[in-house]
Amino acid sequence: AGTYTIDSSQPTASNNFHSVAEAAQSLINCGMAGPVIFELVDTLYQDSLIIGNIPGLSPINTLTIKPQAGKQVKIKSSKTYAIKLFNTHDIIIDGSGDGSGSKDLTILISATTGLQAPIHIASAGVGQGCKRITIKNVNIEAGHSGYIYNYVTYTSSGIFIGASAINTAGYDNDSIIINNVHIRKAYYGVYSYGNSATNPNKRVYITNSTIGANNTANYITQSGVYLYYTINSRINNNNIYNIITNVSSTPRGIYLYYSDTATVMNNIIHSVKYTGTSGYGGHGIETSHSNNALIANNMIYDMQGDGYTTITGSSMAGIVIRYSNKNKVYFNSVNLFGNYSRSSATITSAFFADANSLELDVRNNIFANSMINTSNTGAKAYAIYSLASPSAYTYLDYNDYYVSGVQGILGYFNSADQISLASLRAATGKDVHSINVDPEYTSDTDLHTFNADLSRVGTPIAGITTDIDGDPRYTIPSIGADEVELLPVNLKLSS
Repeated sequence: AGTYTIDSSQPTASNNFHSVAEAAQSLINCGMAGPVIFELVDTLYQDSLIIGNIPGLSPINTLTIKPQAGKQVKIKSSKTYAIKLFNTHDIIIDGSGDGSGSKDLTILISATTGLQAPIHIASAGVGQGCKRITIKNVNIEAGHSGYIYNYVTYTSSGIFIGASAINTAGYDNDSIIINNVHIRKAYYGVYSYGNSATNPNKRVYITNSTIGANNTANYITQSGVYLYYTINSRINNNNIYNIITNVSSTPRGIYLYYSDTATVMNNIIHSVKYTGTSGYGGHGIETSHSNNALIANNMIYDMQGDGYTTITGSSMAGIVIRYSNKNKVYFNSVNLFGNYSRSSATITSAFFADANSLELDVRNNIFANSMINTSNTGAKAYAIYSLASPSAYTYLDYNDYYVSGVQGILGYFNSADQISLASLRAATGKDVHSINVDPEYTSDTDLHTFNADLSRVGTPIAGITTDIDGDPRYTIPSIGADEVELLPVNLKLSS
């Protein structure tokens, strides 16, 4: 028990270890009688670290690895990982030396080839997953963001949660908290890969984090967050952006695949782009074979690509629901905009649901689309495009559907375009309280609004009492992620 430094300028003594390897070996040999803190003193540790099941670890006797206060520290590895947690539990990696939430620790890989993850959380088998792991206040950077060699795709993840081998399904990793991290230069920001519906990963919480970068060399290139056989998770209060690729695939901000009962709230997801010419486009949030998801209070904008004739095929879309039941979509603001070019009659949509999804609840959202295909006048830009029949919706109401531009079509239901709110209502028998008004976003890339037409025209949703900014919802709430504040400047006269 106690606090120990890892300082290579000093010999191993009572309260110091000369190297990370010596500190780890001491834990294995002696076990833990109480909480242990390892303070990193060196500016650079060119090493990798595996932490297994240490005797004495418990929810009380935790192991914390953090920089010493006032130090800026890097852990840099040339291997496939910098830190690997293997069949262990109750580990905290805290990058804030002074406890303020500062990111004083950077974990990165220098190797530019091969499958890799700077932080690798690994299971040894059934019932041998990692549990109660916290990664917080850390900068994370892989050595590459994915590439193809001899027709094989080599990927990287900022954090991979699965088996001992990267990109392999793992059993029973549980209660993984990822908070206030910044992940850049990776194929996937966070990739959690459980074994099956019977042995999934559970309770992966990704919160208050930044996934993306502003410079091309450090972009995420496939998915900001990818959960596969991962249940009861939370993806909340994150900024996920610049997910950009020229590889023929669909880039996604958040992708839930066979991952039930996820909460996806208060995220800003933008600039998800395919830059090639093979008919793809960005998706903001997508669920596939994932039931009981709550998708609420998110802002999604700037989904780009060259487009395709179907959303599943895949063209640009804000929120995509596929093969998923009982998903709840509340209080989101979506804005698709911009010109693109493809010779075929493409479609884009702010919201999409396929014919294999049931019991959907879609209320209090703004779905706006003004995209233009400059190479085909038959292209269409939808606010809502549903292959799911009206009966597949438990609720579909209190939404704002808005399109502009010559290719704008308000909706698609019953295998036909619905060009007006009246025809949409007639086709669905729903949307009685939905509206068709310009949301008047602050800008294409700032989806806050002061439009009084959106204020107090929504419907209360139990459990959602604040907006994306943490502002309280009115008793009768606004439509969209931002609760409209009524001020003298935006009040309108009505006859």
